[in-house]
Amino acid sequence: MRAQKIVHRFQFFSLPGIVPADGAVSLILALGGDDYTGPCYGQIAGSSIAHGGCGTDAQTALFPPPGRLQKNNIEKAMQTAGVESSDITLFEAMGAGTDAGDVAEFHTIRETFCGGKSKVVVGLHSPAVGHAFGADGLIGLMKVLLSMHYGSSPGTPVARDIAPGFDFASLGCTLAPESQKLQKNKCGIVNSYGNGGAVAALVVKPSPWRKDVEEVGVADHIYFSRGG
Repeated sequence: MRAQKIVHRFQFFSLPGIVPADGAVSLILALGGDDYTGPCYGQIAGSSIAHGGCGTDAQTALFPPPGRLQKNNIEKAMQTAGVESSDITLFEAMGAGTDAGDVAEFHTIRETFCGGKSKVVVGLHSPAVGHAFGADGLIGLMKVLLSMHYGSSPGTPVARDIAPGFDFASLGCTLAPESQKLQKNKCGIVNSYGNGGAVAALVVKPSPWRKDVEEVGVADHIYFSRGG
């Protein structure tokens, strides 16, 4: 499929192509309230889903949603959560490693955060664990919850090989091989889509139902990269 084709000048990863993975994620969701006293890594404050599949023939039916649709979907999730792009510190991208998908997601990040007042860290989990298809979005959510809990986002080793066409620095965003410290009292976003055109976005806020954890620096205790 052309949607799955890798063009080397447009790739998030150091190795071309999708790396399929099996995965399962178990999360416990609780209805929070003033009387909630249990452990909590974060609050899902907003969500939105959309669909923007293109075409009906075999070559175009499996195609990722365009960047503008992903941007609009993220904005709906932020509106539900009552936040703006300046309130975001972490954007967990899908970064599947496909020609069409990576370009569309980069455009999404550019349209959402370009010129924003907040320095946004872009996270990628696929280079570390592979692309888990149906479980991929939940893996992204798990990573955002842990990153916000500990105050730092694991580095992305393949960021050393990012193509010039993906200039995150010009957007005020950081995609780096080293771990990045996150801003306090800011939010994270999980973006996930399918090649059939479906897209989902979650906005995660720091948990209001637990005491602040001891502040930690940019550490290695969140192991999420095969590069160490």
